[in-house]
Order: sequence, then structure tokens, then C-alpha cells
Amino acid sequence: MVPANLSDFESSSGGDDESHAGDLSHISTIPPQLKLPEIKWRRSSLPSCAPDTSNIGLWNIMRKAIGKDLSRVAMPVILNEPLGLLQKLCEEMEFSDLLDRASQTDDVYLRLVYIAAFIVSTYSSNYYRTGRKNFNPLLGETYECIREDKGWKFIAEQVSHHPTISACTCISPNFIFSQKLQAKVKFWGKSIEIFPDSLNTLILPKYNETITWNKCTMCIHNVLSSERWIDHYGDVLVESSFGTKARISFIQSDYRTRLNSVAGDIVDVTGKVVHKIFGHWHENIFCGNDQTAKCIWRQ
Repeated sequence: MVPANLSDFESSSGGDDESHAGDLSHISTIPPQLKLPEIKWRRSSLPSCAPDTSNIGLWNIMRKAIGKDLSRVAMPVILNEPLGLLQKLCEEMEFSDLLDRASQTDDVYLRLVYIAAFIVSTYSSNYYRTGRKNFNPLLGETYECIREDKGWKFIAEQVSHHPTISACTCISPNFIFSQKLQAKVKFWGKSIEIFPDSLNTLILPKYNETITWNKCTMCIHNVLSSERWIDHYGDVLVESSFGTKARISFIQSDYRTRLNSVAGDIVDVTGKVVHKIFGHWHENIFCGNDQTAKCIWRQ
């Protein structure tokens, strides 16, 4: 059910509906549209505990999958978390307030700072989610989320089965965000490496600006032990239709330190660095020099 104040998001009726108007002539009264109850709270934990997977022989399952695409390997359902991939895409909008701030910032370079911080924030939940995998969506499956408190509507769909492709869009009065995600997953014995082929697009209507970026590589280490940890590495290139750019480098962590560090530059059309950003993808992002840097985002 969609509340009346979100009617702008609804699609208009087509001509086929008008051809059947006579079929509805017997209806004398139209019931009032139901409204969603006011959201007073959101749960912070699931109603039941996660099942114990210590007795699952992962090695017997995984040893036959070394070097293969894991999307084609069947896994016990007990290894899944109660979350689908399409819902996982919606989680990336957790810190959408950064996009709201960017949409009201006239400085084109500072806008990219907020957008870069948002991009880093989309990886932050992975730090706490190393134990289980998402459920794979069915072809044609959709997921919709309306957040009145944040002012946006999100909808995602599984648009291809082989190859696996998910698409989503998030519509707000301040921005329009869309994403197409396809990924290859490889198992290397002790680790799983995920190579995303993603196109992310952000439109800021106020400035008639379009920003695009890619995703970096993710690796899950120690998949066969209880001490799993996730690392992100590679470069994310952010490009604006105005010619400004940002490069965010996710620095590969050492096994011992696991710093989860990121660093990046905001540059103008000539390649001159205007702003520097740094921090940790699971914790915070700062803009400026080490001593006088301003915190842009914190988990």
C-alpha cells in the first residue's frame, strides 16, 4: 500500500484500463484509500537467534568449487542470512542524508566530497556481515521500500538470471539514484573474491548534474573458519557531467593490521587536486589535511 502523499511515484493508467471502464459501472461507491500507520519505531534485532552452523562441513562442499563461479554452486540454506540481495542493495541507502547534503551544496567540488563519502558508506555494513550470504533473487523478483522519514522510495528487480544482474532505483525530491549490479564470484580455497561489474548513476535535478561510478573488489578471507573477515580493495572512479572527478582508493589490508583504509582526491577539469579525503570504509571519512580535517561521515 502506498500513502496518498506518494502518488507522484505511481504510474499513470494506460489506455487498456479505459476500455474496461464500463465493467466497473456497477460499483456505486469507492472505498477510501487506506493509509500506512505512522512509523514510531524500527526494530534493531531479529526476533530469533541465528542457527548454529559449527557442524556444517564447509570444506566438503567448497573443495569441489575451487576456481569456479560460486553462483552456480549449491550451498546449504543454513548458511544464508535472512536477507535477499535486493534488500541488501537497499541497505546501501542507509546514509542517504549525504546525498541530501550534496543536493543542496552549490560548490561542485564539495558536492563530490559528500558523494564520495556516501560511496564509501555503502560498504560499511559488510564489516559486520562476514558469517552468511544473501539469498539469491528469483528472475523477476522485486523489492520495494518506502522511507517516509528519509523522503525516498526504493525499488529493485532481478532482471537477469544467467548472467545474474540486479537493478534498482531510489527516487527522492533531492536526487535520483540507480544501480545495475553484476558480479563474478571466485573461490580460492581459503578466500572468496567478488568482482563487481556495476554502473552507479546519481542525478541531482537542482544542478542538472549526473555522476557515475563503479564498485571495487571484495574479498572474504578465512571462509572455512569462524574468524572470517572482509576486505575491499581497488579504485572507484567518480565522474561528474561537469568534468570534475574523484578517485577513491580502497587500500588492501594486511592480515594482521586490517586497517580498512581509504584515500582519495577530488580534482577539477585540469586534474588539479581540490580536496583530499581519507579514512576507513567501515568507520569514517575525513576531508582535508591530517591535523585540520573535517569529519564528513561516521558509521
